[in-house]
Amino acid sequence: MKRGYLERYEDISGVSGTGRVAELAISSDGRVAVFWPAPLDSVASYSDIEKVKKIHGHNGRTAIVILDEEAESHEHCVDCHDVGKYCVDHDNICLACMEHI
Repeated sequence: MKRGYLERYEDISGVSGTGRVAELAISSDGRVAVFWPAPLDSVASYSDIEKVKKIHGHNGRTAIVILDEEAESHEHCVDCHDVGKYCVDHDNICLACMEHI
């Protein structure tokens, strides 16, 4: 099980705000639970991290940060999203755009 969080740079919906907006639990088979704090106070389940990124990434305005593995930033994300630094998973997949780098 890996832990992580959603780091939102811009809140286009006006609901969750900016900064660390939700916690993640990623199972060994890739399923993801997203825990939204109060006042949203909900838990959502997804089949994989790519679906979380597609639904909650808001075109690069939210990064997925994984805490339980070594992550590195890379310039690729700055070019494709025009937003700060993003993380790379252990398979060298950009967690912002899900491209292999």
